[in-house]
Amino acid sequence: MMRYIVYIKSIFIKNVFLSDEGEVLINWCSDSNDIGFFYIEHGHYEEGLSMLNKCLETQKRSLPDDHPSLVATYSHITLGLSKLHRYSEAFDIGMKAFDIATKQLGDEHEQTCYLRAMLKLIADQMELH
Repeated sequence: MMRYIVYIKSIFIKNVFLSDEGEVLINWCSDSNDIGFFYIEHGHYEEGLSMLNKCLETQKRSLPDDHPSLVATYSHITLGLSKLHRYSEAFDIGMKAFDIATKQLGDEHEQTCYLRAMLKLIADQMELH
């Protein structure tokens, strides 16, 4: 797994330094989002959340509040927070993702349906704790 992380980081660095200036932000956020999700999926929750939060900060500075690109970042942060049993925070962030997804992608979009199911699971966990 460590080799894979090094490989992903090298792709990230290559994209940042070899892209045209206008594309750097897009590549950086896309790569950060992918790497952050990879970390979360492999149990490195804090590292993943750190990357995702940096990506989110950049996206918030450069995109409208309801831009569809925010859905993936918010979704990945929601997943990481729920894995850390921070259900209240996860639910709040997940609702932001769900609201954007519903508005921008529609009720039946795959991402909207995924978020609806994830929010239900988080709400169930909140009731148990």
